[in-house]
Amino acid sequence: MNAIRNIYAVLALIALCLSSCEMKNELEGKYNLKNDEGLLTLDLVNKTQATPSTKAESTSLTDELDVNTYKVEIVDNATEAVVRSFASYAKLKEALPLVVPVGNYKIVAKSGVLQDASRTPYFEGSSSIEVKQGMESKAEVLCKSATVKVSLNVSDEFLSMFADDYVFTVSNGIGGVIYVKKEDLGSIYLSIPNGATSIKIVAKVTEKETGRDIETIYTVTKPDEEGLEGGDSFNVTVKPVEEGEDPEDPDVTPSDPKLGIQLDIDLTMDETGITVKVPTELIEESKPEEPDQPAEPDQPAEDGPEIIGADEVVEVDTNNPPTVQVTMKAPAGIRNLLVTITSDSNEFIGLISQMGLGETFDLANPGDLEDKLGGSLEDGSGIGLIDPNDPIKDKKEFIFDVSGFMPMLSPFGLQQHYFTIKLIDNNGKELAKKLTVKVVKN
Repeated sequence: MNAIRNIYAVLALIALCLSSCEMKNELEGKYNLKNDEGLLTLDLVNKTQATPSTKAESTSLTDELDVNTYKVEIVDNATEAVVRSFASYAKLKEALPLVVPVGNYKIVAKSGVLQDASRTPYFEGSSSIEVKQGMESKAEVLCKSATVKVSLNVSDEFLSMFADDYVFTVSNGIGGVIYVKKEDLGSIYLSIPNGATSIKIVAKVTEKETGRDIETIYTVTKPDEEGLEGGDSFNVTVKPVEEGEDPEDPDVTPSDPKLGIQLDIDLTMDETGITVKVPTELIEESKPEEPDQPAEPDQPAEDGPEIIGADEVVEVDTNNPPTVQVTMKAPAGIRNLLVTITSDSNEFIGLISQMGLGETFDLANPGDLEDKLGGSLEDGSGIGLIDPNDPIKDKKEFIFDVSGFMPMLSPFGLQQHYFTIKLIDNNGKELAKKLTVKVVKN
């Protein structure tokens, strides 16, 4: 009996091998595979954050949540070279299955470019896969949020006691900063520094009754000393409080009551979906330090550089292109104005590189690029970013106008393009910001 069973097992194994060989031969014939090639296919899915979005947010975040818009790269594990790159998962699906050399690969998908602070979320994911000769291998890539979500709201009591000119500054502590005014209340997204456990919120408000300005700095720490993770979501409500009042014992009346503000915060952790209240002891409150008085009152210290207008994503309809300008200010004078242009569109990057602008260039010291950076896009003499007859170097203010670029973006579809700007003044102080241009219609 055992001998018969063994014979059946051997026959089944032979049949399986024959079937596998037939399938392999069929694939090799259908796709004209060479001896060192195989097929690669993949599924890409997106894991949204545990906290639900409002209807308005869901509508505005369609592209960020739709994996069909995600850029996908296939990277050779051995050489770390990008073997294939697709501007979108939708484009990749049209080409599946992909014929690639046998080997081990990493599939990387991204919803855009990770910024330190943004009004749109950022998702990414990766998966490893081995492609064998003459066989079809399937990878599954799960994209997750790589940012912390901060939703800002104010209470009805806040609105009744404070003027509408309030400003909240939200930061990840390493340069990712977004300013939130009345018209901007909603969700923002911060990148996560290594080992970070907290975010910073600065509140500037004006008391209606007295006109008194109030500024308070809050450091909000994740409970249990856990590190921040992608998908963590802080829901922050700003409320009025009498300074000196104990939030845990509101019956205690301060001796010299003054109106102040406090934060009421819930934290939802994406991996578990659990929502917890952030205790008051984890919301450190402080006042901004008074600026140092200059040694010689007649010679106050000069302010550092300032970049205005590069904090938000600019949405562009190339049929009706907007004016897109960023103002540079440097009281000590501009020494360098470095610009780096990148894009989600490989075709646009190729065009920029052909123009000699594929690397970082200095508008204040253009050198051999002066003719290309000057001129006009309309007559093809240049791109019109500078006026060679009016040098930027040592100016105290300059308007970086990229409006002329907007019609150029139409052939590259609904993509995002980025202008990273670093302003350095004559004292060596520097500031860098990134302008994001998102084509939403063409």
